[in-house]
Amino acid sequence: MASYAILVKYTTQGVQHIKESPARVDGFKALCKQMGAEMKSIHLAMGRYDLLVQVDASDDATLAKLILA
Repeated sequence: MASYAILVKYTTQGVQHIKESPARVDGFKALCKQMGAEMKSIHLAMGRYDLLVQVDASDDATLAKLILA
């Protein structure tokens, strides 16, 4: 499996619902598992992006499907 870094930037709506973030992370973990990938870690960031998410996936196509889902 390859390891990927995903940079995430919150939208205005995402910031308004920031308290829902733990549930969204759990949902993303479940989606990763369903698609044959694994979320390894999530880190808060400062600056241009808000989060850095490390995901292991079998290939680029799997990661693209995961991100678009």
